Amino acid sequence: MGLFVSLGFCSTGMSRRFNHEPQSTTTWEGSVARFSCQIHKAVPPATITWEKDGSSLSPSDRIVILGQGVLQIKNIKKADEGKYRCIAKNVAKTRLSQFASLIILSGKNDFLSIITGLLWL
Repeated sequence: MGLFVSLGFCSTGMSRRFNHEPQSTTTWEGSVARFSCQIHKAVPPATITWEKDGSSLSPSDRIVILGQGVLQIKNIKKADEGKYRCIAKNVAKTRLSQFASLIILSGKNDFLSIITGLLWL
């Protein structure tokens, strides 16, 4: 399932799969978005970091990395739109999750597009 290396009495490694990977989401400007990430198994435990469009995300007053690998973005802005993924890393391995898109709706035109799309279902 993954690589685990024995170093004397201690084993290190990380599984190849995630329990939770970020999922694409659509939300309104000004709201909150959350992405979840959790690696299946890692010894020692993995540190979870996040990227947006291939660049590292740094925590701020709006961008918070909560416990259990959850990325929370408050007061969403159009500039937050993009592709997000998590990185699980320990001394043995680094694993990259799938990308998840964040789509931001902002105003009457987006609302009308949603309604029009629903009418065609």
